[in-house]
Amino acid sequence: MAASSSDGAAALGSKQPGLSPDLYLACGCRAGIPRALAAFEAQILSQVPLFLQRYRPDEATLAEVKQRVRERLFLSRDGRLGKIAEYAGLGPLGAWTRVVTVRVALSLFEQRPQEPPAPQALDLEAISDGNDPELRYLQSQHREQFRQALGQAVASLSSEQRNLLRLHLLDGLSIDKLGVLFNVHRATAARWLKGAREQVLAETHRLLLEALKLTSSEVDSLVRVLQSQLDLSLSRLFAE
Repeated sequence: MAASSSDGAAALGSKQPGLSPDLYLACGCRAGIPRALAAFEAQILSQVPLFLQRYRPDEATLAEVKQRVRERLFLSRDGRLGKIAEYAGLGPLGAWTRVVTVRVALSLFEQRPQEPPAPQALDLEAISDGNDPELRYLQSQHREQFRQALGQAVASLSSEQRNLLRLHLLDGLSIDKLGVLFNVHRATAARWLKGAREQVLAETHRLLLEALKLTSSEVDSLVRVLQSQLDLSLSRLFAE
């Protein structure tokens, strides 16, 4: 069983007045106390697979992420303390470390480009419009082209845009949390999300218009249905 923050504090001896168990543990790690580092390993780093479960990393990737997190938090470089020195006890140490871990993992994924999700994994039932028989017919006739267009539109995003959408739609990170994660103002994070969604819609429209013998208004109708349930469609795609 993973050690609790209180257990970690107890392992270090008497806790200093005014320090929370999490902050006390972080201070012990910053000082390089072996018992503190062991408690952190058991309490926090053991949760890295849970932090990254949406990304389905293999064991080798998990091990590398853990090592990079250790280096990021505890290794001093160029006269600067490890990032653990920035923890101020304003929130749970586990949640704070999760943000660090996800950023480390995304950086690693950037260095190892992955294939975009397979377009055929999409479920067009999620974006059907039961109130419009003509539109349902169009969707049924062009189901495969629609899958391909949406998948290609997502693949056209930058890796940063895809990561942003994954974090928001699969991990449920709010605009505020995304701002913290990417070290930008929440308004900037919101603008990035809006831009990514708009790019997916615009590229899907362009690809459908090129591939299908439909009028522009018919393609507009298909894309409007997609727009109304875009987050659900993207969630299904990224979950594959």
